[in-house]
Amino acid sequence: FFDELRTASYAAKYDDIVSNAVDTTEQLAFKRVKVEVDNPQENDAWDQITDEMDLAQRMREIWREVFIYSQCYIAVKWRRKTFKANIKIDKKPSRKTFKEIKVPVGISILDPLKVIPVGTFMFGQEDLAYIADSSQVQVFDDYIAENNTSDLVFTELISEKYEPSQNEAKLLSDITGESDIANRLYLLNPDNVFRIASTRPSYQRTSDVRLASIFELLDLKHLLREVDRTELLSSTNAIILVKKGSDDHPASAKELSGVRQQMAGSSMIPLIIADHRIEIEIITRKNDKTLATEKYNGLDSRITSRLYQVLSSGNYSSGTAVDDSPKLFRIISSTMEARRDNIRDAIMTKVIKPTWEFNDQLDEEPEMKFYPRRIALDFDNNIATYIQDLKDRNIISAETQLAELDIQIDNEMDKIRRE
Repeated sequence: FFDELRTASYAAKYDDIVSNAVDTTEQLAFKRVKVEVDNPQENDAWDQITDEMDLAQRMREIWREVFIYSQCYIAVKWRRKTFKANIKIDKKPSRKTFKEIKVPVGISILDPLKVIPVGTFMFGQEDLAYIADSSQVQVFDDYIAENNTSDLVFTELISEKYEPSQNEAKLLSDITGESDIANRLYLLNPDNVFRIASTRPSYQRTSDVRLASIFELLDLKHLLREVDRTELLSSTNAIILVKKGSDDHPASAKELSGVRQQMAGSSMIPLIIADHRIEIEIITRKNDKTLATEKYNGLDSRITSRLYQVLSSGNYSSGTAVDDSPKLFRIISSTMEARRDNIRDAIMTKVIKPTWEFNDQLDEEPEMKFYPRRIALDFDNNIATYIQDLKDRNIISAETQLAELDIQIDNEMDKIRRE
């Protein structure tokens, strides 16, 4: 499993198709993220809280982790802070202050090669264990023995040392490839560390690495590139024929020897020095198909189809711009929205709602929203007409209508007033 994680990371970094899919989907999924309530003063406080932990950037990082590894391990740091509402009510500055409320001031992504789920996984129960390096074991043990309690990272993240059974220790060694892992496991605090994972059954310790389905295609692509590279290198070799003399004035042996010495001193490639009567036929491999696009399209289209979760029709154009298997862009946007909602639900459950529950000063339950609300890869006239029809019949508000275009109604009202 850890080898699959390493291979997925390598593919996302070096393969042009995979890295492009990771980058484009990340930017399309999270243009703007807000946590909102109806109360304007509390709404401003939530803006400051999300800015404190740079929520939008963290969501993009989580997206990349889930896209590449199909799981993401997240640590949250909590502190008590005071926030003052920076808004005006009836043209007067608000004096509302939220004193010493408990809020998340930082979210960090943990290395997936340093965390492993342990224990039982039935009925949603699971524990996460940190795999310490050999140099960290003594430091962690000292912390647990309360010899060092000044490090807040230890206090918030590490709870106790984990001692697996003999069978589990063997299984963990097989998963990670580390034989001495049993003595280097430390349970992470479930209140501050959690994971977001793609769909998995309870009997599985981890989610399947979804990118593993394209590893074979990437291997074939790598081999194809090596073949082309070999052909390109071989085409740089040549034989140079240098002729001396003519039928009327044949070259003498002394003249040929002089030419040979002169040319050999300045040439780095094979030379043949002879009189004009010698005939040489140079045979080389044809390289007119080297780096030909059609050789790579078959593999790249299938890789693209899998990365964007397209219902592949199995034809040559699968995953390309002319594919309609069926309605390519709608399927891509729907699957991206589903993954984005999965991330949002986890952040709401583990970070945003606990913040609201911790603090009595925050009255209204918050809601996380994305702008624009839909991931639209193409413009659909039918949807635009339908939304306008709902607005004309007063079923939806102007704010909801404009949110589809990532336009904030408050900003537009301010601009209209200035005009």
